[in-house]
Amino acid sequence: MDSLASQLADTAPTWSQEIAPLVEWFAETISSSTSGDGRLRVPGTRLTQRRRYEGQGGSLSAPKEAASQNSICRNCGATISSGGQYCHACSLAESGKRLPAVQELGRVAAVSPASLKKRSEAMNRHKEARRNWQPSDLPDWLTDEVYATRIQPALLAKKKIASALGISGDYEYEIARGDKIPHRRHWVRLAELVGTPPASSEP
Repeated sequence: MDSLASQLADTAPTWSQEIAPLVEWFAETISSSTSGDGRLRVPGTRLTQRRRYEGQGGSLSAPKEAASQNSICRNCGATISSGGQYCHACSLAESGKRLPAVQELGRVAAVSPASLKKRSEAMNRHKEARRNWQPSDLPDWLTDEVYATRIQPALLAKKKIASALGISGDYEYEIARGDKIPHRRHWVRLAELVGTPPASSEP
């Protein structure tokens, strides 16, 4: 509470400059809407001294901008950066509360009819591709040794494996780490991705 009172005291001049024109405008509006019998005096502009400045050929100076104020944590009330909602500790606690709900939404989405249909279609495409692939489609130079020594180590620096092969992000990670070896029908595309040329084309 002391901090709030201090902030209000520091910004009081700015608030008075901001509000004063509105108060005077409201008073003039009320005055002009009353009966015109001449008995009601037009209110002065003591708050802003506008008429005095205008009589001297001047104008009111623009109000100073209020200093940027810190925000207050919604949980513990600690002072935090302007625009924030929680301090670091409370932010971690709130994230922990939301995580189970997010995980549950992910599990529900994973077993939704649309998700299951998409997964089934992807599996059918991969099965069909494996059936149509022939070992003769693999170049002679692209051996197990070439894949293990020149292609797989370079995959860690690549981020488009999943889109290039039409696989999931989890499988992409396992291939890049070397935990899984992809089907040989993918090797030519991976060689192109990492820039591994045929042995005959090397200097």
